[in-house]
Amino acid sequence: MGLKSKILYCLILFSCGVLHSQSVVLSGNVIAEDDVEGIHILNKSNNQNTVTNQRGAFEILAGASDTLEVSGIMYDPIKIIVSAKHINDKYIAVRLDKKINLLDEVIVGKILTGSLDSDISNTETETLDLQKLGVPGYYGKQLTQAERRLADATGGKNFSVGGGMGGAGVGFNLNPFLNRISGRTKKLKNHVVLDNQRTYIEKLKSQYSDQLFENHNLTEGQKNEFFYYCSDNEEFKTLIKQQNDALVLNFLLNKLESFNHIITNKQ
Repeated sequence: MGLKSKILYCLILFSCGVLHSQSVVLSGNVIAEDDVEGIHILNKSNNQNTVTNQRGAFEILAGASDTLEVSGIMYDPIKIIVSAKHINDKYIAVRLDKKINLLDEVIVGKILTGSLDSDISNTETETLDLQKLGVPGYYGKQLTQAERRLADATGGKNFSVGGGMGGAGVGFNLNPFLNRISGRTKKLKNHVVLDNQRTYIEKLKSQYSDQLFENHNLTEGQKNEFFYYCSDNEEFKTLIKQQNDALVLNFLLNKLESFNHIITNKQ
């Protein structure tokens, strides 16, 4: 190996070592269909760990080629290798999928006669409908975790006062009262609002990001920062409640100009 080749080889090794050893504080967001608060993020390369806030945001120290393990009770865990682009942007987005528990199909059929040909020709399969069978349960719209917590806080079991065995007493529910005076109900209502806002914002990002940013040179981190910048605006919150995509898109286009001005001044 010639001298020039040896020098070039050493420079490549040195550059790779510097890139790998460079650690920065990564800002990130966990994106999922349900609650994203309390998701665990572990950097298996340096044993740094953190959890997400109620918006799914987090920060963690990481370098290129580090392995991040992201896990939550309701979601399938995933591992992500930190790339040089993540380090340059100082931002990483993580999408989680909900765990799916598959149950064996229950087939309700006729009583067999013992005749193979007859049983095969007369066999019909049906999907078991628990509601038709009278099995108690909830058959309405599936609630998010935030909505379930709010429902638990405003409901609960009745407590009986007075009356002995077989005697009449007074039943009342302390749960809603205690949660209201402690401020927990108000906090949970805010969680539901934030959860609905986050879901709608993710829908907007998915549908309109290309249209919004096609003429703007923004990093992925700045694009996400723009949506959070808009989400703090009271007019935007009102438009989200109306679920009018055309009005929301027009609002976003107008706000993008002021956001670009802020970014330019920062630079």
